[in-house]
Amino acid sequence: MVSIDVVAQIKKIVGLFDAQLTIDERNLLSVAYKNITNVLRNSWRIVDMLEKMQSMRSPGTTKQLSLMRRQRGRIERELNDVCKDIMLLLDRHLLPAAKPGEESVFYAKM
Repeated sequence: MVSIDVVAQIKKIVGLFDAQLTIDERNLLSVAYKNITNVLRNSWRIVDMLEKMQSMRSPGTTKQLSLMRRQRGRIERELNDVCKDIMLLLDRHLLPAAKPGEESVFYAKM
């Protein structure tokens, strides 16, 4: 997945250059995280919809319903991990090193 590669590269830049990102790097970071979270959110919606449809078709616990619930849980954990990851990067590195003004506002909005 390209977005994950972009995030990894920007994390290296943050480590090497004391959290000073160019405007383009900040935009890439933001777009990469948005892409990752959008994919996971859309996956969650699809699994949730399928789970509801399955439970309406055949009430009671079925193997398919159980698998859907497990998959939804995996997606929720992965989404949670991605959100925690960006929050840690922002809180520990990017916001403290941000210059007042546009840069700090950009990170705060993320």
